[in-house]
Amino acid sequence: MGNESVYLTADSIRWASKQLQTVPENQLLLVFILVLISQPDIQRTSASKNPFVVELEKYIGGPLKGGGTGIFNPFSWEWRAEDYLQSTVFGRLLNGSHSWTNSASGYISRNPEREWPANFVFDRKGLDRLKKRSTPPCLKAGSRLPLSAIAIWYYKFDELKPNQANSIEALRETFIAKLILENPLAVSFFEDEDNVFWGDLVSHLPLNDDEKIALFPASTYLAEPRKKVSIFEDDLKTLKMMQQPYEDISDVIRRLIMERK
Repeated sequence: MGNESVYLTADSIRWASKQLQTVPENQLLLVFILVLISQPDIQRTSASKNPFVVELEKYIGGPLKGGGTGIFNPFSWEWRAEDYLQSTVFGRLLNGSHSWTNSASGYISRNPEREWPANFVFDRKGLDRLKKRSTPPCLKAGSRLPLSAIAIWYYKFDELKPNQANSIEALRETFIAKLILENPLAVSFFEDEDNVFWGDLVSHLPLNDDEKIALFPASTYLAEPRKKVSIFEDDLKTLKMMQQPYEDISDVIRRLIMERK
């Protein structure tokens, strides 16, 4: 294929999705840990430019008709609510009181314990707690993550170099190399024995929007349309002063509306 960019095929992504649907839903904690070791410093904003949101959507994001990305759980094979990021991720799972992040028995250390922004760390203590569990979330053989499927799912819409994906083994190695740089403890999240995809892994052509959407079940919601509006100059200055990192003005307005509900 020379030096031209390559893209994963729809067949390979469909194969990966079937593998992921065999993973117990409570193993979603392992996915969140993978995201947090990549993006440990988090601002509480669902803005699309937030690096944490970008990384999370690589694992649990799906394309919406009309553009944009919704939250999609590949293990349970279902879409999550529109406000999942604010209400569930920031409001519950990562707020410091949930079993994932509480200081007494959680798997991920959080500093500070309750306030935002926050820094998250996965270390040997969290790994040992996962190893002691016999039910998901756990690292028990047969319940761990399928490496090939996760690698395909993570890179499903990415532009790749040929040497990164000239075989399923190369794609796995690309993904594992990323993990080792970020936190080698996470390598233990994956099954030793792994199913193999035997079809055409890559193509020179990226999937178009319709082809991407067709890989997912019908969404219960559409991407939110945006319209240009006029704002008084003083109000715009005030909104800009209220901007959090990675937010644009529409994100600020949405956050303020959600806070009043």
